[in-house]
Amino acid sequence: MIYYKVLVKGLNLRPAVGFLGYSSVVLIKDGSERILVDTGNNGVRLFLYKKLKKEKITKIFISHLHFDHCANLSLFPNALVYVNGRELDFLDKNRSNYLFRPIIDNLRGAKIIRFDHEQKISSSIKMIFTFGHSIGHSSLEFEGPEGKTIIAGDAVRSYQELICPKRVEDCYNKKQFIKTAKLIERKYKVVIPGHSGCIKNGTIVSDNNKLTTF
Repeated sequence: MIYYKVLVKGLNLRPAVGFLGYSSVVLIKDGSERILVDTGNNGVRLFLYKKLKKEKITKIFISHLHFDHCANLSLFPNALVYVNGRELDFLDKNRSNYLFRPIIDNLRGAKIIRFDHEQKISSSIKMIFTFGHSIGHSSLEFEGPEGKTIIAGDAVRSYQELICPKRVEDCYNKKQFIKTAKLIERKYKVVIPGHSGCIKNGTIVSDNNKLTTF
C-alpha cells in the first residue's frame, strides 16, 4: 500500500512585478522507500526541516528544474535525486546565464540520478514524461487508495489549468502542454497540482492557503 501526504500545498501569487510562490511538496512512503516530490522554495525551508528531520528521505524526485521546485535540496544530502535528462542538458547549455546560477548552486553536491526514459522510481511508482511546461518536465504516477493518481508538478499547476489549458501562456511548448493537460484530465482520478489543492474526480477538494500579514 502506498501512503502519501501533501506536506506543502503549492502557492502561486502573481504581483504586479515579479513572482511569489512555491511548489507543492509531497512525501510518499512505498515500503521502505521515503520519496519526496519536489522541495519547494526557500520560504518553506524551515517548515520542511522541522517536518522531516526524523524521516530518512531515500529519494527525491524533481519534476523540473525551476527555482520554486528545487530550492531545498541541501536539506537532504544523503538522498538520491532523480532529474529528467532533458532538464539537466538544458541547464548545462545555459550555465553561463546568471539567471540559472541559483539552480546550479542548489544542485551542487546533490546525488543526481539522471533518467532519460520512463521507468519506476520504486516498486509501485513510475516516473513519466509530462512535457510542455518545461523542456523535460516529468511527474509520478501510481495506483493510490482512491484510484490512479498523479503528482503532476507544473504539468498542471492548478484546477483552472486542468479544465482550460488553452489559456496558459508561460510554458516552454504550449501545444505539448495542452496535450499533456488533456491526458491528465482523462486518465487520473486524483491529480496533485504543482501550485494548488488536490483535485479528485474532477473536483478541487482543498484550495485554501492561509495567508497572514507580517
